[in-house]
Amino acid sequence: MTVRAAVSLALAAALLGASMPAVDRVRVQHADARIEGEVERLQTVARSLARSNDVVGDGGSPARARVTVHLPVRSWGASQVTEFTVLPPGDGAAVRWQVRGGERRHRTLNGVALAATGEELTVHEGGRQRLVLELRRLDGERTVVVRRPDIVGEGAG
Repeated sequence: MTVRAAVSLALAAALLGASMPAVDRVRVQHADARIEGEVERLQTVARSLARSNDVVGDGGSPARARVTVHLPVRSWGASQVTEFTVLPPGDGAAVRWQVRGGERRHRTLNGVALAATGEELTVHEGGRQRLVLELRRLDGERTVVVRRPDIVGEGAG
């Protein structure tokens, strides 16, 4: 009886060990898909803000939208985000992210110029992250600028 239990335990451990890489790959893919969906939603809000508002001149309060992105936290179904970055203007890709165990990914948003104020805006933890989008003119181009709610950018009131 003891031998059967030991063999069963060893077999279960071997099966678990053999399946873990596949489980980890699926967790990374699921987290990437969730972030891709959040980037899509961010793009939709930014496009709407840019299409339905005018850029306000110096001294005016820019058109704003608030958005909450839900970044993955570590769970049985998803890996945790280790980096989610909105890049500064002129970097080509507007958003960059990486989940634990995955590759760094970049995404350029179509139909809207999106950038962080000055330096890049980086979040290193998952969960709900509140962001403020403001329509501004940067280097002559209509740009939706992304910032944290507690950080006031140039010209923001």
